Amino acid sequence: MYHRVTRGPAVSGRRPRQRTMVALPRPLPAWRYSSRGGAKMSSTTQRASSVRPPWGTWGGVCQKSPAFTWCSTPSWMRIHSPSRHTPHCSLACECTGETECGSSVTTDSIAFTPGNTRAVTPAASWRTMPPSRRLWKHVASVIGRPPSLNRNTRPFTLSPPSAPHIPRGRSGGPVRFFVAMLSHETNTFSSIRTDRAQFEAHDLRYGGELLEAYRGTGTCLGGMIDTAGARGITLVPSLAATASPAGRVAKEFYGEARDRLLADLHAAGPLDGVLLDLHGAMVVEGLDDGEGDLLRAVRAAVGATPIAVTLDFHANVTRAMVETATLLHGYKTYPHVDMDARGREATARLAEVAAGRIRPTIAYRQPPLLPPIAGQLTTRGPMRRLYDLADAMEARAGVLSVSIFAGFPLADIHDAGLSIYVATDGDQALADALADELAAAAWSLRREFLHTALPVKDAVARALALDGRPVVLADIADNTGGGAGGDTTEILREVLRVGARSATVACLWDPAAARACVEAGVGATVSLAVGGKVDPTHGAPLAVTGRVRTLSDGRFVYKGPMMRGLEGRVGPTAVLDVSDVKIILISHRRQALDPEMIRFVGIDPAAEKILVVKSSIHYRAAFEPIARAILEVDAPGLSSSNLERFAFTRVRRPIFPLDQWEGGPRDGPPMQMGGPEMAPQTPHAARSRPGEAVARLDGQD
Repeated sequence: MYHRVTRGPAVSGRRPRQRTMVALPRPLPAWRYSSRGGAKMSSTTQRASSVRPPWGTWGGVCQKSPAFTWCSTPSWMRIHSPSRHTPHCSLACECTGETECGSSVTTDSIAFTPGNTRAVTPAASWRTMPPSRRLWKHVASVIGRPPSLNRNTRPFTLSPPSAPHIPRGRSGGPVRFFVAMLSHETNTFSSIRTDRAQFEAHDLRYGGELLEAYRGTGTCLGGMIDTAGARGITLVPSLAATASPAGRVAKEFYGEARDRLLADLHAAGPLDGVLLDLHGAMVVEGLDDGEGDLLRAVRAAVGATPIAVTLDFHANVTRAMVETATLLHGYKTYPHVDMDARGREATARLAEVAAGRIRPTIAYRQPPLLPPIAGQLTTRGPMRRLYDLADAMEARAGVLSVSIFAGFPLADIHDAGLSIYVATDGDQALADALADELAAAAWSLRREFLHTALPVKDAVARALALDGRPVVLADIADNTGGGAGGDTTEILREVLRVGARSATVACLWDPAAARACVEAGVGATVSLAVGGKVDPTHGAPLAVTGRVRTLSDGRFVYKGPMMRGLEGRVGPTAVLDVSDVKIILISHRRQALDPEMIRFVGIDPAAEKILVVKSSIHYRAAFEPIARAILEVDAPGLSSSNLERFAFTRVRRPIFPLDQWEGGPRDGPPMQMGGPEMAPQTPHAARSRPGEAVARLDGQD
């Protein structure tokens, strides 16, 4: 029942000739598949000779992320402990993204002198540590952020003279990485078409503009850009395109974005690596695996050049993604508060692969699990237990990264659901063993993913009965971050019915109502039908009369743990006050994951009795610290965690919890075909074109 793909280590080989400006497609590596042993790959990759770290460095293993290597951000070292064997990371710790990590560091054979700004690195001690256990930091005379991130650098380039170490690339100059983002989480049950206008409303940038917009932000791109600057790596930017989760991406826009990215890639000249910030759950009109298609095209363009990809925690990882990317790095948190850390990790690992210091070996498992969104929280519950296990695995020597993708269940495609991805440094047996252990653990916890929420009337009554404020009513089924419309009215209707006061609804997507308020002006009394326009089956419009309290252009800056520093844009915005129930009407669909989405229109969220927040999990990162209580509400909506409400036709079956059975993952009912485009599940599969491998689904024959 497991979908198994395992990839063996690449062997050292001759460096291929440099690509010309127009690169011809190259065949993908050849693969061999077996029923139990997974797949083995024979390929070549570039391996540079071992480069000795520069003098004035220190080495050790950060206990928060022992597998993180070559952490080369310039910073001072502050030794917080009198023991010379327990210094701590400080300032810009690349393994966690925190300003001051505070994690203990195991120094092993490295000598430290407390209080000194310079440590002695024995000539050969760094070589004695396995590559995946090294952590190197420059002890340079640089305080705070390096000046490499200022506006005086050359356009589109992050390799200034002040960088502490500029590695050499294929061309003899600085290492050059191509960087781009194309991200969308597709809810195939949504009728909202994700066209170019949806991307423009959220974020669509080209060239060097993306470097300026994302530098220093709590995003994957921000982590990539900052780490490249710290390491003296030149970035060649292409595009950054993202839209709010909704229905399938328009094939016209996907084709345009794909062609633009590939054209930029061909025009980039010699590259040492490719960095891509993708989602992993993008479904295009007529194409279920958007990321897989894009990665195949990128791989054909760059040949053996390594590709590192960051993927969302909810990625529905497919064979094409695993087979074409050198490394996949998934978020480890939900709410996603580690995006910038994953961007830094991907950049650092790509640099190691490009230099030949590591040879990633991959194991991938796909147990028959489709966890509901509300059961995927990583601060507790089954995902916390799985990541405790994964973190322990990642601390082992030779393990590069361990990712558990919970999957996005509202994408009705074959590969929707949980998957395991383990990368080791040339140790296939270890990767297989760890992936199998995690897959078995996930299956054993499958029933703990099931989730129940309070009925609407019970939730509102309980919120009013609680002392203190604010009480957060989480409208988890109408989360625009999960592809829902963000305009259902059931909770609002009940709040008004019971005569609640000091309440705020954040946010109701209704461009027409927002426009009517703008036309009426602040202080005007208007009668409107709000909400219920996108998907009337989940709630009709609600007729209200209220006073226009506030108007805004909809621009604010995220200040919470997620996307901090990034500008938010929700379009023309109005606050309609209906008997002290304040409805925030927005023109662009956004998930209410940050209190700034309430503060920017003049409302203090901490002073409200009730906050209705349309979000499944992300709101917890910023709202839990201010909330008296949080009540999850089982209202109608397209992001409901009750998967029985959806008519799945394409996802592989059997799959839990749509199908339930006792025993192991292979003990379920007979395999059912899902969708007209599904290929037959045979013990072996013919290749569709030379060099393209199609993996066997182990245990499903």
